[in-house]
Amino acid sequence: MPKSRALTTTQPAQGQRPGAGPAAAGRPQAPPKQRSSMGMIVLFILLVVPALALFLPTTVVFLLGMAPTLVAFISDRDPQHYAAVTVGPLNFCGVLPLEMNLWRDGHTLDLAWAALADPFNWVLMYGLAGLGWLIYFSVPSVVAIFVAQRHRAEIDRMKERLGRLEEEWGEEVTGQAPLVPPG
Repeated sequence: MPKSRALTTTQPAQGQRPGAGPAAAGRPQAPPKQRSSMGMIVLFILLVVPALALFLPTTVVFLLGMAPTLVAFISDRDPQHYAAVTVGPLNFCGVLPLEMNLWRDGHTLDLAWAALADPFNWVLMYGLAGLGWLIYFSVPSVVAIFVAQRHRAEIDRMKERLGRLEEEWGEEVTGQAPLVPPG
């Protein structure tokens, strides 16, 4: 004998509101709202591409100068992209003086190519990015050394305290004393 629909109770799926399932009031459930990727692409094309074309000298210097940051972002498999976060700001500090000179001197494509033709500028941009990579690779080791030293010092303090407790209370506090059966 089939049960009446009014008498049966069902548990909603985890994370679902009671009565929000497809069986609720016989309505089909709407698909979850997602960000429109097409809208983001259109926004990018309408705003960013003309801005890049309008500021072409700045764009050329920026894209070529910030290449180490792009490589750090692509090569880092960590979801937080710590390599790009470490390399990027220093790389940007190397690119910024070129951009400021470009803006000050006339902002032409010829000036941008002239700035990129100077080897000193490449050393500045990529040298600071290299410093970012050095920090990225060396800081975890330095931190590990300090943590290990701190742990060793804590172990030494605990051994000293155990020695004082053993002097005061006897060998039983160490857990090394033989157990004496009662009686």
